[in-house]
Amino acid sequence: MPCPETPSAPAAHTDTASQYHQQSAPGESRPPVLILGGSPLQVPMIQAARRLGMRTLVVDANPDVPGAALADEFAAVSTTDVEGLLALTRDRELAGVTSVGTDRPVRAIAAVAQAHGLPAVSPETAAACTDKALMLQAVARAGVPHPRFALATDLDELRAAVAQVGLPCIVKPLDSSGSRGVVQVDTEADLPRALKYALEPSHEPTVIVEELLVGREISCEVLCVDGVYHVIATTDKDTTGSPHFIETGHTQPADLDEETLAAAHALVAQCLAAVDMHFGPAHVEMMLTENGPVLIEFGSRMAGDFVSSHVVPGSTGIDFIGLVLRQACGEQIEVPPHSGRAAAIRFLTAPEGVLRAFHGEEAARAVPGVDAVITLAEPGEAITPLHSSTDRLGVVVASGPDRAAAVAACERARSLIRIEVGRAPSSAAAEPAPAEGSLPARGRRVLVIGAGRGQLGLIRAIKRLGATAVVASLTAGPPPGLKEADEAIDVDLLDPDAVAREARLAGVDAVATSCLDTGLEALGAVVDELGLRGLTRAAARLCMDKLAMKRRLVEHGVPTAPFREVSSPEELDAALEAVGLPAMVKAADLQGSAGVFKVTSPAQARAAFDRAQSLSRHGTVIVERFLNGTEFGAQALVHDGEILHVTVHGDDLAADAPIPIGHHVPLPDGLLASQAREVTNAAVVALGLDNCAVNIDLMACDGQVYVIELTGRAGANGLPELMSAVHGLDYYELVAREALDLDVPGAWVRREPWPGAALAMMLTDPDAHGTVVDVAVPADLPEWAVDLTLFRGPGDRLDGFTSSNDCLGQLVVRGQDLSQCRQRAAALAAQVSFNLQEA
Repeated sequence: MPCPETPSAPAAHTDTASQYHQQSAPGESRPPVLILGGSPLQVPMIQAARRLGMRTLVVDANPDVPGAALADEFAAVSTTDVEGLLALTRDRELAGVTSVGTDRPVRAIAAVAQAHGLPAVSPETAAACTDKALMLQAVARAGVPHPRFALATDLDELRAAVAQVGLPCIVKPLDSSGSRGVVQVDTEADLPRALKYALEPSHEPTVIVEELLVGREISCEVLCVDGVYHVIATTDKDTTGSPHFIETGHTQPADLDEETLAAAHALVAQCLAAVDMHFGPAHVEMMLTENGPVLIEFGSRMAGDFVSSHVVPGSTGIDFIGLVLRQACGEQIEVPPHSGRAAAIRFLTAPEGVLRAFHGEEAARAVPGVDAVITLAEPGEAITPLHSSTDRLGVVVASGPDRAAAVAACERARSLIRIEVGRAPSSAAAEPAPAEGSLPARGRRVLVIGAGRGQLGLIRAIKRLGATAVVASLTAGPPPGLKEADEAIDVDLLDPDAVAREARLAGVDAVATSCLDTGLEALGAVVDELGLRGLTRAAARLCMDKLAMKRRLVEHGVPTAPFREVSSPEELDAALEAVGLPAMVKAADLQGSAGVFKVTSPAQARAAFDRAQSLSRHGTVIVERFLNGTEFGAQALVHDGEILHVTVHGDDLAADAPIPIGHHVPLPDGLLASQAREVTNAAVVALGLDNCAVNIDLMACDGQVYVIELTGRAGANGLPELMSAVHGLDYYELVAREALDLDVPGAWVRREPWPGAALAMMLTDPDAHGTVVDVAVPADLPEWAVDLTLFRGPGDRLDGFTSSNDCLGQLVVRGQDLSQCRQRAAALAAQVSFNLQEA
């Protein structure tokens, strides 16, 4: 990113005369305000000082920062070089000393202010606000809610600290900001890498290990005046989540009830009093947990990310930076009343590569409500993975009468900006080769279609292989995969051509998905357009359109239930006469059990038709004969035209709807399983599925196995985890390897099959209606429990069970036989309970 301050060399007494310039008239005698830093974050403060009639002396180790050209005087001195700053200002008067948006100069501000008799926090307070260990120790003594923490200087101490704090946890430097060096650790195997990552941006040899707080993150923007803490604004924060928690957007005011807001403001006062801070700006970050607000960290400075300079004025009407400048120069100030408006900021990011150009900036600026569009990078610059706030490429800021208007304007403007990215020159030849068998996908980029819960296992598998996981999804919500992925592309998966364009710009080397039909044609478009390995667009279309699929199955002689295409009530009557009652009514283009209805009368059929037609995008409905038999299914993987495996599984259906809520292996009927494998092979050939996982729904009726439908991706609702349990491998990794063409047959040969039975069960509750307050889960899982994952948590709304999207979670167990598996699954499910607040 442009113009970051370059850390100065240890020689703090460098002669700065040759690095000093003065733009004002020689006779000017007013003392300047010393502003530490000249990066884009400090530019608004320099401009505000000029607006207030103040002279500015700006210092930064990097003489090319934009603030250098705007300052009345500039000196190339590091903002952390206390001796150099004191030498620069020793023989002159200063009006004040301050900065904005970074912790780096806070100690220097305190030291210079003390030397010149200027108002500022004390050096002791500055130290406590810039050393996370001192900070947490101070709030712990004061009884302020805070995360568990421990310190470490080497790997052995880190292991001991993690044992004390618990996994998962956060490892971070003591003295950095902007998410630099911050990483989530999930397993002990991640510790060596986490230690190195946290120490790299730090000047201290020690890292801090913190408890991973779960909840909603907010911050408070504070100004201390005459010992009174004024919370000027409270901010909702959007972040990338694990592993680096980079902030991607902010919205003011935070969407909080009065009680929560009061608790957050009380925490602010407790934190700042704990470090004896009673003057100047503060930025306090906290997590709203189920037990109330808990401190994350705070700083004795204004927030960065253009929050103080743009978002706060937009939402409150208060010139925050102007107040801080005036206070730093000794003026008596009063905090004016809040305007009652709202503001939002969203950051611009792009895939790794080389920045070619920004497109659409002027159109974005023209959106009503947009206050600023700022780019932070220049064409030709390398775009690195999003590991800290400095890796972002720009910002969009908007304001409005309320949150909805501000956010809508911000998102609209961001959607108009396209960032053109070229491929970075390959450096693979210069990199050391990985150890045998480790990180086989190192340096490669995999596009994951979708970012829902069904993609989480795939994203994690891709990262374990050493590849970069880039998710394609609409990011509103946001879907959970955004927190796991390395990068994200905000795109509508129902626009395959747009996804293919974005994939080309992102420079991906492979594309994959799991548990999701919605973006299957987009996956095929990427495969075709970029010449990648996987499902073709033509095959994907067949998978996504039940009507076209059934036609193709019939053409190839694959048994499927007799059906009729229906698009009007008149055609419905004829279809019912042809297939008989009971019947199945299905929207032709929806996935899973959505839009699927069993009907036993013409009246039910008419209602189901109306509902299915309203849910369908193109309005086509299928009416097919109800097969009164046993529903089951199979998972398969096709590799270079050969079916590597067909694993037949039994299905457990919901009591009142044809919705699978469980799967098990093996299928007790060996003959039926054999017939299912034959039908699966024929269906795969009929649809032209290759180099992909396959999920197929089957029905056994009157001695015949029928295909209900199939699709070119792994099944949902615990099926990948069930396949992992059955075959003794990571099935998500097998799917990722197929997309990357990483010796899939070899990985399959190395599997360790489970000799007994396995069962996946979805957690459901048809009677659950209300908002989740908390969830009780077992503290430890027995060795036979392969997986226990919850999809819903505190704050989520539950409204019964009508489709697989309403599942509350899943569990997978193994046992000697199915009877034991069912007993174990029931026992484990009984230990999970959702406490609801009724509507």
